[in-house]
Amino acid sequence: MLLSKAIEGFVVAKLASGYSSNTLGMYRVYLKLLASFTHDADVDKITSPELERFMAWVSTEYKPHRVNGDTSPVKPATLANTWSAIRSFWGWYDNEFHTGRPDLKLARPRAQAQVVEPFTEDEVRALVSAAEAFDIHPKTDRQKPYKTQRKTSDRDVSIILTLLDTGVRVGELCRLKVRDVDLANGEVTVVAYGSGQKTKPRHVYIGKATRRALWRYLVFLIN
Repeated sequence: MLLSKAIEGFVVAKLASGYSSNTLGMYRVYLKLLASFTHDADVDKITSPELERFMAWVSTEYKPHRVNGDTSPVKPATLANTWSAIRSFWGWYDNEFHTGRPDLKLARPRAQAQVVEPFTEDEVRALVSAAEAFDIHPKTDRQKPYKTQRKTSDRDVSIILTLLDTGVRVGELCRLKVRDVDLANGEVTVVAYGSGQKTKPRHVYIGKATRRALWRYLVFLIN
């Protein structure tokens, strides 16, 4: 079976089993890159050395087509995701057709641990201020610059404060329902999504300022 045909079958099967469409979209990009590298070879003829050459090519020679025109080498996280896509694909393919797995000897790329710098108090204030209003710069010198409140300020402030308090992913926040938030005690219930590999069911908490912002937003939203 040609690799391109097998990739489509892999995506359909994983969607049916509950994999996130975002994860599969990412896997599809990397697997299609492999199909291009191998000239859409028959899956059964792809060997371990060929997979190793592909990973080396992605790491050193591949020039990604980014929107901003940047063609610098891919980051370690992208290499790790490419490896995951290959492992997931051949796991599915071997389970379906029992042909063996040339990916088992493929070394996992070492991802560099990134130090996450927290926002400073001034940066947090700037984020909230930008969510509340934006600057207007008149075209004439007769009028001084001024601020005008955003029509979505209540919503935007609530989003920023909730993200800062809980550390949930953006996708997790977008999937929250009103019933998932208890304003009385600040408890937020995050529900598992898709395969549950990234979004684990858990309870997180928001502070008093965030609860006030959410209450204000929900009052006007519901009424």
